[in-house]
Order: sequence, then C-alpha cells, then structure tokens
Amino acid sequence: MEQANRSSIILLARSGHSAADIVKLTKLPSSTVYDIFKAFKDTGKTERKHHALKSDVKRTPRFLAGLKRSITVNSSTPMTFLSKNRSVSISTESMAVKLNLNMKSYLRRRRYILTTKAIRIERCPKLFSHLKHKETSKIVVFVHEKKFIVDTVVNRHNARVILPSVFHTKNPASVMVFGAVVSDGSVMPPDFIDAGLKVNTAQYMALLKTILSPWMEKRFGLDNVVLVQYSVPYHGSKITQAFLANNVPFFVKSEIWPSNSSDLNVLDYFV
Repeated sequence: MEQANRSSIILLARSGHSAADIVKLTKLPSSTVYDIFKAFKDTGKTERKHHALKSDVKRTPRFLAGLKRSITVNSSTPMTFLSKNRSVSISTESMAVKLNLNMKSYLRRRRYILTTKAIRIERCPKLFSHLKHKETSKIVVFVHEKKFIVDTVVNRHNARVILPSVFHTKNPASVMVFGAVVSDGSVMPPDFIDAGLKVNTAQYMALLKTILSPWMEKRFGLDNVVLVQYSVPYHGSKITQAFLANNVPFFVKSEIWPSNSSDLNVLDYFV
C-alpha cells in the first residue's frame, strides 16, 4: 500500500501537478505527499530509502536466546505476557516465535500415559481373538449408558456463528439413557433412568436383571449372544462380573477390555 501511494504521487508529479493538487486528488495526508514530492524533485529517486523494520531490530540473538529460555521454563506462558515482559509488541513476539525459533502455539490437549497404551496393546488382540474365533456364529450386543444434556454443546475453537453468544443454564437439564445395539443392526428400546439417580453397581444390576437380560433372552436367547460392556467401574465390579458369569454364557470379561478405549464402543458412534 505504501509503495502504491508513493508511485501515485510520483506519477502525478511527473505529469506536472503541484503537491497541493496531488493532496486534493489522492486524499492522502499532506505531510506524506509533500515529503515524497520534495524528495522526488530534489533527487529524482522513486524508491524509499532502504531501512530495517523495527521488528528486525528488536529480534536480536540475545533477545531470541532469552525468549527461548522463557518458553523452555514455562511453555504455557501467554504470548501477551512474553511480549509485555520484553517491552515489544505482540506481533514482534509472534514473529520471533514463529520465524526465528520455528515454534508454534498449540491448544493444550489431554493424552493418555504410555502405560495405558501398553495395556491396550496387550488386550486388544485378546479382545479381537475372543470376538472373532470363539463365537463367530453368535450375535454381539454392545451396551452402554449415556448422559444427554439439554444445553447446546459448543466447541469454542471450531464453532462459528453470526450471533454473539450461546447461552447456558447454570444446572442444565439432563437425562441418563441405557441402551444396546446389536451386530445384526437391531437396537434395544432405550431405557431412561430416573432424574437425579446416579448409576452404580446396584442400579446397573437392576438394569441387567429387569431390562437387558429379558430383552436378549426374548430376542435371541442368552446362549446365542456375546455381551460387550464398557470399562466403567460398575461394569467391571465383582458383583456384575459374577452375575454375568452365572447368567450370560458368553461375555467380554473386564480383564480383556482395553483400558481407556472409548473409541471401541460402538454405541457412542451409533448415538
């Protein structure tokens, strides 16, 4: 933009216009027009004198070394704090981080520790073998409980909307649903758990005895299904495992299901 304005002023000056005329024609600040006009008339040069950007002057080796030490000590320090502590603009700080240090600011994300990965690596083949080789002719039933909240769920980093805000209530209404999907494509009618009731081993046992087991027996026969649960505590409790061992001939035991493996839960993706 600056070079374009300079070129326009010089072109008009060459055409015989005065500085005052150029100000009226271009609507540019008079100080800018007069400075460029005078420099052109005196020297005949059309290019601005080369100069270093202020950001280049600030980003010295010493400045960059100190910035890198600060980031290494605490990588979560906001860019605004880093720039304020060094008395430079946020743009200069950002250029130093991106261009000079080859770093980038990322969103903080949760990752599971390596021991959990090791457990998954150990258990996934067992689960695969259990489902593929032992009961290939049987129906697989996946069960899970899911809490649904009335309020809108917003991803602050990806959601875009013209309206300024999405309003939330302090204690949004919610409902816990118990459901099952089957490998043949059928779906058990969902059971809505009473409001305010927290699902524990006792509540889950009641669901197994009064809802799930009768439905599986009537629909397929318990000898013809393989029950797959999620790894929440009341699924793997001794009471639950003992009940299933005595009533459901084929089910995935808690010691086989890989830890922290919500990505293997069919019901989450189905819903």
